[in-house]
Amino acid sequence: MRKVWLGMAFFATLCRVAAFAADPPAGDPSAKEPQLVRDVLPLFKTHCVKCHGPAKQEAKLNLSTAGGLVRGGETGAAILPGQVAESLLWQRVEGDEMPPDDPLPDAEKLILKRWIAAGALGLPKARPVGAADHWAFDLAAEPAVPALRDAAAARTAVDRFIIAQLEPLGLTLNPEADRATLVRRVSFDLTGLPPTPREVRAFVADTSSDAYERMVERYLAS
Repeated sequence: MRKVWLGMAFFATLCRVAAFAADPPAGDPSAKEPQLVRDVLPLFKTHCVKCHGPAKQEAKLNLSTAGGLVRGGETGAAILPGQVAESLLWQRVEGDEMPPDDPLPDAEKLILKRWIAAGALGLPKARPVGAADHWAFDLAAEPAVPALRDAAAARTAVDRFIIAQLEPLGLTLNPEADRATLVRRVSFDLTGLPPTPREVRAFVADTSSDAYERMVERYLAS
């Protein structure tokens, strides 16, 4: 039942989250460092996957997936997070050895350099040897709970992860839903039907500390 509560807590939190853009506004001083999926993999797709992709993997290096980047190639790890000069991939790119016929423009070199220097954001942990290049094969790891400027805004660990994405954009969580809205959301989520007026009145009038948990239990048992 604990898993159910965690799932419901996550659902309720998502319902309170404000929508926010994937990238900060242009010129925003809090602009984030380059990200793997947003910035780096598209760069490789444009310039590198002809020789280092799903169909052809020279030197056994696949740059089309995060898993391929983690594994590296015949000469070892392609990326050493936080160590630009020591990363073999950067050495080849900086020296215009890769791609051999069409070196990366300076602007794209800078993206790759900044990404590695910032710790290769988004790069997964090492995969088991022979694992397929799919996120489902990532080794499980417990992420560190992020620190927040306004820790009081978070009531759960899930809140902290969401707020950590909102703070750099100057956004916050939406106000907490009223009790009538909460019971309606739970009823639709668990039964596919709206709550009856009587059920709404009962939950709104229930001021006990475990009112929400008992309301969820009733719908689960129905």
